[in-house]
Amino acid sequence: MVAAAYAKDLLYRLAPIQGPISKHGEDEAREAREAREILEWITPINYGPRQSDFLRRRQPGTGQ
Repeated sequence: MVAAAYAKDLLYRLAPIQGPISKHGEDEAREAREAREILEWITPINYGPRQSDFLRRRQPGTGQ
């Protein structure tokens, strides 16, 4: 019974911060989407595979 009361009190205290946290997450997702759209507008080339190839070919002990 005490645990249930504690959990209820904890949820009551956390509820007011859920809104700002959700808003922050939405803002982060929007900013990431905008950055990706800008990069795709600048160049449609996906440099990820090229970078992976360079890293794979790197000689041990170099580039550190």
